[in-house]
Amino acid sequence: MLTIPFTDVALAILQIFLMGLAGFLFVKRKFIDDAGLSLLARLMIFFFWPCYVFYHLMTDFHLETYPNWWMFPLLSLGVTLLGMMVGRVTLFFFPGIKQRKEYVSLVTFQNSGYLPLMLVTAMLSGPEAQRMTVLILMFLIGFDATMWTLGVWLLYARHRGGWDLKMLLNPPFLAIVGTTFVVLIGGQHWVPQFILKAARPFSECALPVALLTVGGNLALLKIAAANQRAVLGAVFVKLILLPLAGLLLIMLFKLDFWVGLLVMLETIVPSAVSLSILARYYEGVDEHFINQALLLSHVFCLATIPVFLSCYLHLRTPG
Repeated sequence: MLTIPFTDVALAILQIFLMGLAGFLFVKRKFIDDAGLSLLARLMIFFFWPCYVFYHLMTDFHLETYPNWWMFPLLSLGVTLLGMMVGRVTLFFFPGIKQRKEYVSLVTFQNSGYLPLMLVTAMLSGPEAQRMTVLILMFLIGFDATMWTLGVWLLYARHRGGWDLKMLLNPPFLAIVGTTFVVLIGGQHWVPQFILKAARPFSECALPVALLTVGGNLALLKIAAANQRAVLGAVFVKLILLPLAGLLLIMLFKLDFWVGLLVMLETIVPSAVSLSILARYYEGVDEHFINQALLLSHVFCLATIPVFLSCYLHLRTPG
């Protein structure tokens, strides 16, 4: 039976805190101001994240190894729709909440890449770790495409009285669609190595820049500005109710152990830090509400993640 090294899981989560702490301290020490944070958000959306998508899809996505790759973007869509459904249903417990779009987005979108990959590294080794890493990368194709379309729509477009196609065709989404298309037609062999080598260091900047921005946003946070009951409710739904729903569906549909583990990993992690980037970039979004929920969800997941992973591993065994 697989085991969960609690200290390794905790250290993986604490690593995220340390990276965000740098942004927090930079803002507190006046090294970065509000305009600087907006610049970081723009760099993330227009440059670093597209580089990340391009590099990892070009180097890690191989059709001959995973011919059924298309199942995992669809699975990602299913997990996203599950989160949105749970978020909308639980809104009935907060009839007076003004941050409805922020609440639903926090429940819908998860920290789907970095933290699951760190958890896999902590839990598994050898071929098992490699298999789960590839599955997560395939899952991210669907998640990133959904995040930068449905996520933008939930937080911004649907509340502006119309559908702005130009806004939804943003660099991250175009990078996902374009790079996936190139891989599907065998374009990996056409891309010169010097381009991949140039993209790699910029792709490695994506996570640090995202966490610097999140940490900086938290430094500007005004605790009294958000609905505390709704913030705590979003955290509870995200870290308790959604994992329970995921576990129930895994058992109900009798998913393969590794596919089930992927679903479990993606439903137990906290809300997506990318929501903080979107909140800073698009006007009319309550940054304070989102950043408080992000902070609390990443704190409390230190306790909830090992509990749910332990439950899954006790109920299922690899075939």
